[in-house]
Parts: sequence; structure tokens; C-alpha cells
Amino acid sequence: MVLFSWAGEKMPWLVMHPLLPALLLTAYLVGDIWEAAPLDQFGKAARVAALSVFAILTTYSLHSAVY
Repeated sequence: MVLFSWAGEKMPWLVMHPLLPALLLTAYLVGDIWEAAPLDQFGKAARVAALSVFAILTTYSLHSAVY
């Protein structure tokens, strides 16, 4: 992991090797949390907050990728 981080500064395409498994694991765990959350008032607010943060981070990521 350290070697890919160091080499990724010089060769940006090497960032994908450690990033892909981390993204897949994160998606799996977020899916588990999403399914386990109750649908009461707090659960709905938490889902809306999570989707809002996701939308903001996606917008920032797309902006950075295009820029």
C-alpha cells in the first residue's frame, strides 16, 4: 500500500489498484448500514443526510476530474 501511494504520485494510474477494493468494501458496508437503518423519523433524516453528503462529494469529484 505504501509503495502504491508513493508511486501513485509519479504515475497516477497506480492509484486505482488500492482504491478499487476499498471502494467495493465501502459500498458493501454502506449497503448493510442502509438496509439495517429503521424507517422512523431519525432513520429517514439519516438517509437524507447521507444522500446529501454523497451528492456533494460526487459533485466535487466530478468537478475535480473535469478541471
